[in-house]
Amino acid sequence: MMRSDKLLKLVDRVTELGIDASKLTFSHAIIVLHRTSKSAWEARKRAYHKWGWSESDIHMAFLIHPPCMSLSEKKIMSIMEFCVNEMDCEAKSIARRPTVLLYSLEKRIMPRCRVIKLLMVKGLIGGPYNLLSLLAMTDKTFSERFITKYDNIPRLLDVYYGKLSLQDLGIDSSELAEPH
Repeated sequence: MMRSDKLLKLVDRVTELGIDASKLTFSHAIIVLHRTSKSAWEARKRAYHKWGWSESDIHMAFLIHPPCMSLSEKKIMSIMEFCVNEMDCEAKSIARRPTVLLYSLEKRIMPRCRVIKLLMVKGLIGGPYNLLSLLAMTDKTFSERFITKYDNIPRLLDVYYGKLSLQDLGIDSSELAEPH
């Protein structure tokens, strides 16, 4: 709930940003802007700037998926750190797929990356894979393509569920970082 004059200002602001009022993204943008203080907005922009995003990258990410501006700086930094530094994903490519930033690092991003790395080491899949596409897959699709299909691989589920690290299997994951 908000006053009608405040809502009208938000609608004008979202329209000025270039978001089509007929799209669901429009209402998401209104919600994000309503709930985000100016100082929080600026702090999030600074977090993205640390990863080399320009103002236009931030604007593009917001247009694509407004909730990317509702994340804590800590979450932004941890996901960018993992995707860029450990998985060799280009930081600016994440601006084109900002939904990735809303995934859980521990429950989605890292488990999927561990599975892909294990399957690559075993020579069962080739690369390169687009990290952002792998992360955006539905759980069902990912499971069918990379878990169920290779259920004969010992310890695959242990790796997926984080009960066993790649290092426990003698795999140096840094050698498997892939370009986006």
